[in-house]
Amino acid sequence: MVTIRLTAVVCIFCIFFCGCSASYIYDEHTGINDPIRFGAGFIGARGPVESDSGNKVLQDVSGIQVIRGNDGLLANAGFNTRAISATAALTAGSDSMAISPLQYYNTHHDDCHFIAFYPAPSEYTGAIASYTIDGSQDIMAAPAQTARFTLNNNIAFNFIHLLARIELKVIAADDIYATNYGNLTSALVTVPNQLELSVSADGNTILSKKPSSTNLILDFGTLSLDTMDTTTSSGYMVYPDASDIATINLAFTNRPAQDYAIENLTLEAGKISVIVATVSASEINFAITLKQWQAGNGTGQDIDI
Repeated sequence: MVTIRLTAVVCIFCIFFCGCSASYIYDEHTGINDPIRFGAGFIGARGPVESDSGNKVLQDVSGIQVIRGNDGLLANAGFNTRAISATAALTAGSDSMAISPLQYYNTHHDDCHFIAFYPAPSEYTGAIASYTIDGSQDIMAAPAQTARFTLNNNIAFNFIHLLARIELKVIAADDIYATNYGNLTSALVTVPNQLELSVSADGNTILSKKPSSTNLILDFGTLSLDTMDTTTSSGYMVYPDASDIATINLAFTNRPAQDYAIENLTLEAGKISVIVATVSASEINFAITLKQWQAGNGTGQDIDI
């Protein structure tokens, strides 16, 4: 079994489908009105998504948001961002994706164009998708893709991660410091948790913090403190603005909670920032390691599912 993590790479989540207008096309070969069929696969998804040996997901994935542009030339697509055109879902154990409503080429067989984003927002109004995150989910968007009737080709949506992932590692510079401090009992950072994804008529998407965003406190939890460079926390996905995380509050078994400044923190959408805290006699020094997503098989390579 392969386990894949749906969080912040640069890693790619792809959904393959072909589709297109609300007018049916007449199939000259079969003599029937036939909707375009959809297939789906996942590449490097980051959230608890698991696949079996046949690369089929073991749980349902729903809420993929699809917006359609004007048929014809891509330059004239003019995506209708006032409303979601369709939603898509993948059923556990299946490699075919359902979309509602069904999509068709128009009667002139013009090219059709789509953009997509995931997951479903709490609200979509005025071309803005609203999210309230808790650190466990990612937000992804895919640029415009075109389906051509003459080629009967599938669309490959390349979903880009829009959030960054942060992790914490604690190291004792010497065994005596590990004894003096004791294990880490809590590690708190405060981040904004209300975000907006703006969708423009040209098909571009921009993620930003809501102007009046509330904050969320994330706790990396308990970690053993020793001189070995092996203890790393679980990660959280956050908006990729390092200025949001100026300090971290650390508490140890033998030390009360205290705020520490994090200098030179770098956050990058689709990548992992590891905050490395090194404990010495009277201070804690911080270093930042920026790395790519690691796939579920532990090899550091993306997995095609």
